[in-house]
Amino acid sequence: FEGPARTGAAVRAQHNLTGHPLIGFIGSFQSWHDVVGLVEAFDIVQHQKPEARLLLVGDGPDRPAILAKVKALKLEDKIIFAGKVDHERVPEYLAAFDVAAAPFRQVWNYQYGSPLKLFEYMGAGKPTVAAGIGQVKEVVDHERTGLLYPPQDIQALSTLLLKTLNDPVWAATLGAAARTQVLTRHTWRRVAEQIIGIAGRK
Repeated sequence: FEGPARTGAAVRAQHNLTGHPLIGFIGSFQSWHDVVGLVEAFDIVQHQKPEARLLLVGDGPDRPAILAKVKALKLEDKIIFAGKVDHERVPEYLAAFDVAAAPFRQVWNYQYGSPLKLFEYMGAGKPTVAAGIGQVKEVVDHERTGLLYPPQDIQALSTLLLKTLNDPVWAATLGAAARTQVLTRHTWRRVAEQIIGIAGRK
């Protein structure tokens, strides 16, 4: 989070995304990540904002279902599959996003997980739209450090994505607040300090 700033320009050039409002997802294409729902929400977004694009970074067993949905909605020219990328390049991809999406399904119990994806998005200063389940609701302060929507509510997700893309100044404010929260509470150094503090009180 505290490394040199990235611009994302190289990633945008590589995928022909220069000048396009960009929604991004980084993660595994697993059942608990509702990427199919994100594609459906993007379909609504692009009908109102045709220049928008969706960049999906990652891979996994749900890829065939996601590809089928993209083809069914005829979005092959607007949704880009970047595949897996080296960890060292993740900050470049994050920098390219205008808004980051964290779609989760309600069926997955996230109560005891550490939502690392959110910390990466927020630590990069990206305005983040996330499904409001489990621990996600403890990390994201709705409309202050990010945006929450009811899981698998495609209309709500599309509305928040559009709102963020259409108001970049407000989106930047969300992203800055998110980055401040992560740097003060959720870095590995901060977690270690908290553990040491707790141990010291024993």
